Amino acid sequence: MTFTMLTIILLLLAGVLWIVFKIQFRSRERSLAQLETSLIPVDAAALGNLLHEREDAFLRRNLGPRDYRKIKRQRIRAAREYVWNISTNALVLSRIAGFALDSPDPQIQATAQKLANEAVELRWSALRAFSLLVVQEAYPNFDLGSIKVRERYTSLAESASWFYRLRFPESRIRISAALCG
Repeated sequence: MTFTMLTIILLLLAGVLWIVFKIQFRSRERSLAQLETSLIPVDAAALGNLLHEREDAFLRRNLGPRDYRKIKRQRIRAAREYVWNISTNALVLSRIAGFALDSPDPQIQATAQKLANEAVELRWSALRAFSLLVVQEAYPNFDLGSIKVRERYTSLAESASWFYRLRFPESRIRISAALCG
């Protein structure tokens, strides 16, 4: 049983990495405007609700086992979509930050570096969370542990807002609205 789960997890991780690399190489050269339009608003509060342990415990107590598993799987699919969108946004923000890494202004350069680092860390965290959610969909009682993707995403959105005020003050996009809806 353990070997089977490990094999499933490794195959899922390999599939996710393949998709990530395919997306990454397909969209290498994009303008700022193109990148901005590819941001997907994510309702971080809704994601937090879907992943909250007390919500899960409430459902477990008040539903029969079959209904619980059905609802749990629906919630996992919704959470997976949110986490995938967070991963995509983190990739886009790391590329946007890359536009300013060679800025002559040291404050802009440092802010861009911080944003890029946070975005890459969040992307890896989101991909791990996505993989765990795939496993949990197959095994609803699988314990995810503590997933901090939502908190890290809101922190990244704040960093992106600060970065935009410094580097792209003329931009017509409100980055916080583009990220968080």
